[in-house]
Amino acid sequence: DLQRRDGTVILMGAGLVGVELAAELVYYLPGLKVALAGRAPEVLPALPKTAREYAHRWLEGHDVDLHLGQCLPASGDAAAVAEAMGIKGPCVLLDCAGVRMRSGFA
Repeated sequence: DLQRRDGTVILMGAGLVGVELAAELVYYLPGLKVALAGRAPEVLPALPKTAREYAHRWLEGHDVDLHLGQCLPASGDAAAVAEAMGIKGPCVLLDCAGVRMRSGFA
């Protein structure tokens, strides 16, 4: 329904979950507008530079609207986030942030 109404999926969080979900959405739902927002100045900030650069190029090459290094309104307010990002029309906001990778089991 969102795709037919020329809407946008806004993903809050440009880490592993946000980047993976953005890639899945543009791959399986071609034509759907996807915006990815993150506080860090790069996608996948916890990964090596080569991985960050590859993911950034891939997302841009698939027309994902990147909003990086920005402090946006609280993710529960879809209208405020969309306005701050300059997104018009219907949108769905998905929170993909807030969890850090853990490399070991204790």
